[in-house]
Amino acid sequence: MQRITKDDIGPIRHFEIIEPTDNKITGVLYSVEKQNRTSLFTLELSEDKTELTITLPNEKPVTFKETEITPEEYNASYTWK
Repeated sequence: MQRITKDDIGPIRHFEIIEPTDNKITGVLYSVEKQNRTSLFTLELSEDKTELTITLPNEKPVTFKETEITPEEYNASYTWK
């Protein structure tokens, strides 16, 4: 998982699923560099599968909506790894 903005690409974070249900997954998020710092989070997919909501501890939920735009169109410096 990486945070991608128009100006920057953040470090890679890994996640492990610990509690899946129908449309909601709870997992642990961590980075390779700081494995002792972890965060629980949830991913929830809407019934029509067009919106994904990510909730991290002590933060407001963020909802992503399906779009036709590609990462390359959004951020010209984006590269697949």
